[in-house]
Amino acid sequence: MTVMDVTHPFVIYGNKPVQKDYYCYEDTTGQFFSGTWDSEPFTSQIKLFPCNELVYLLECSITLIDEDGGEHFVKAGDAFFVPQGTICGW
Repeated sequence: MTVMDVTHPFVIYGNKPVQKDYYCYEDTTGQFFSGTWDSEPFTSQIKLFPCNELVYLLECSITLIDEDGGEHFVKAGDAFFVPQGTICGW
């Protein structure tokens, strides 16, 4: 995995976390890709999510925060989908 130098699409509160990724596949249009992402804990701004994202969480947990402030807890072994245009934070 390669250390990422950006935190896009997130706007991070506090210190920038160390994040790593590895792309297994990307189509010729750049609209579809698959891979692995790893991150230290962080809190992000609630904003419009710019892409469709299917996540299968291998370890740890994530709390997704929707535009109304509702919290949705996801743990290792869970899968979830964030549609493009969803207003949320992580």
